[in-house]
Amino acid sequence: KDRKEDNPEWQAWLQERERLFREDGLIAFDLFPSNAAQLLERSAHVRRLVTQRHPLIIVDEAQDTNEHAWRCIELLASAAQVICLADLEQQIFDHLPGIGPERIIAIKKSLTPLEIHL
Repeated sequence: KDRKEDNPEWQAWLQERERLFREDGLIAFDLFPSNAAQLLERSAHVRRLVTQRHPLIIVDEAQDTNEHAWRCIELLASAAQVICLADLEQQIFDHLPGIGPERIIAIKKSLTPLEIHL
């Protein structure tokens, strides 16, 4: 069935996955980036812990990061070295909202990276 807003089964699943997260600590894959971004935005302590443990962050397939996943990288970039590997010719999630060539523009604007074209 369609996962549209008017689909009652989909709406029930959306409510259930929220319940699973809040009550049982289980998280659906598509909720992970938004929840991680919220946590990183709220807590400098968590950002510090992550970047101390992972001073180098490699983002493979960076062209396919959504807004929440990219926000996580932006929040960590001030205290970690970030390497983004991206190739628009390999973009596979551009049918999803917020994923497209604009991610490469955001990477360039946010990180002012050294670009290496292979």
